[in-house]
Amino acid sequence: MYLGTNVTKDRIEIDSDDLLTHGVVLGRTGSGKTGLTIAILEEVAASGASAVVFDPKGDLTNLTLSLATQNDFNEWVEKGQDPIEAYSAHMEGLAAYGMTAASVVNWRNKVNVVVYAPGKTYGGGRAINVFPSFEPVTSDTVPPRERASREVGAVLEAIGSSGDPYDPALVFLAEAVLLYWANQAALPVDMWPGILTEPPDQLQTFGGMDLEEFLPKRARTKLARKLIGFRHQADRWLAGEPIDLHAMTQGSKPTIAVFTMRHLDEKERQFFTGLMMNKLVDFMFETQASQKLKMLVVLDEARGYLPPYPYNPPTKGPICTLLAQGRAQGVGMLIGTQNPMDLDYKALSNVGTWFVGRLRERDCNRDLAGELKGRDVEVEELQDLPQRKFLLLDKRGGHLLLGVRWTYNHLRGPLSAQDLSRLEKPGEPVIVIAPRRMPMPKEDNSTSKSARAAFWGKIFGCD
Repeated sequence: MYLGTNVTKDRIEIDSDDLLTHGVVLGRTGSGKTGLTIAILEEVAASGASAVVFDPKGDLTNLTLSLATQNDFNEWVEKGQDPIEAYSAHMEGLAAYGMTAASVVNWRNKVNVVVYAPGKTYGGGRAINVFPSFEPVTSDTVPPRERASREVGAVLEAIGSSGDPYDPALVFLAEAVLLYWANQAALPVDMWPGILTEPPDQLQTFGGMDLEEFLPKRARTKLARKLIGFRHQADRWLAGEPIDLHAMTQGSKPTIAVFTMRHLDEKERQFFTGLMMNKLVDFMFETQASQKLKMLVVLDEARGYLPPYPYNPPTKGPICTLLAQGRAQGVGMLIGTQNPMDLDYKALSNVGTWFVGRLRERDCNRDLAGELKGRDVEVEELQDLPQRKFLLLDKRGGHLLLGVRWTYNHLRGPLSAQDLSRLEKPGEPVIVIAPRRMPMPKEDNSTSKSARAAFWGKIFGCD
């Protein structure tokens, strides 16, 4: 993977398989984390691996902007900027790193980039459904109790209930799900209020404690009301296409699936990320073992998703599982954050590749400071790093200063809902969730062929 150059302008390359032992990108706002992350994703896809990208800020939707001509920039340049200047700057930036417009076109033709907008009801971005159906477990790759607990926990977190794995509500509902699975039956969220208000005989005692003492009826009724309200608002999570992670890694082209979450609040982001991480864990256990990277999971702005002890959001368990076991299955992770103290360093103890950008001394906790000291790097060296410069700590114990290369994709910033609606690739339909509503012309003898053609032309945006 060609990531950039060193201080003497020599190319810096690392093997994509180095990311099987995962990577971390650290740096304050303005350090260039987005550009580095996009450059890594471009190279990962060029190597033949697919990627799943969690994008809280919407910046990584720029992976769709592989612009190679003046006309491309005329269409996509940000308002107020001269497209001719933007095009010239992009070509000059590519040339400085030995690349051309042909490099952009070559990458664009080899990779599928799909933008999903989970939980969104308007504008662009594909709808997606990863909501758990709580169908009986058919695979023995994940223990049923673990699966039930983490999926129930994600739903409870979404309604503002406790994320504690020992929370009585979580224990009760997980046991209810396991009871139904034992009888080869599903227990969807719609049925949970009934189970809470009228528990079956098998759920009357827990560890020798009567249910009324373990989870009183008043608490169960309150939770049932919350679940009813949540289910009435959950259609936006259910209306969408399922994602086939196996197909992504077995297709003729690698796929980068970007989940833009800019439109969601923090609880909704946690909810979706927890559910999708569970899907990735299932994929990891179901896919064949591999010594080659076939899937990279990218978590940008990871604050709150992998926090240190004692915090335990529903995202933390599956992330730790991916970090601990993904290597053998060809699944790597790349985690980015502004502050190293946002992350559970114990979970990151086996990470092989670090990209450390501009940080303040107080941002470097004793764990990161120890990591740097072990490689003869002083923390003070990180305070004055310019934009797009990162200290690369490789998995073999070496370190060097990396100047991140120019990206194939135009770094415009977060794409709006209208921008996402305009995304179109040759041979593919424009991705629009909420189509424009227009009055249908009456089909009578007075409606001419040209009038009907004009109507459908407006619908599909063509002549």
